[in-house]
Amino acid sequence: MPSRPTEAQVRTGTEGDLAPLTELYDPYVRETAITFDTEPSTPERRLPWLRSYPEDGPHRLLVAHDDRPDAAGRGIGTLLHERLFEALAAEDVHRACAGIALSNEPSIRLRARFGFRHVETYGEVGRT
Repeated sequence: MPSRPTEAQVRTGTEGDLAPLTELYDPYVRETAITFDTEPSTPERRLPWLRSYPEDGPHRLLVAHDDRPDAAGRGIGTLLHERLFEALAAEDVHRACAGIALSNEPSIRLRARFGFRHVETYGEVGRT
């Protein structure tokens, strides 16, 4: 699998990650359709979401922490995918699937590097 240098550290998400995750996520809610959420959230409102993920197993929440400003395009997505597939190798998982809201060429390229391929395009889902 691909590997790119990064200073990020990947680990299981914790309640302490709620504020930075919300800060990172909410601009995508306000400015794009890629999340399918329709309004920004708060760390308190996201707490049940975080608690729905176990610390291990095939449905765990992994987070990457990087102190560099503007870390986009610096390999964090690649690093997260590498750690995800390392974790899944020890699980009873037959297939991993990814959903991508179009158009999102960086996400398409990232998934393609990990062997994902286009199977279906869903029409009239989400919001614009």
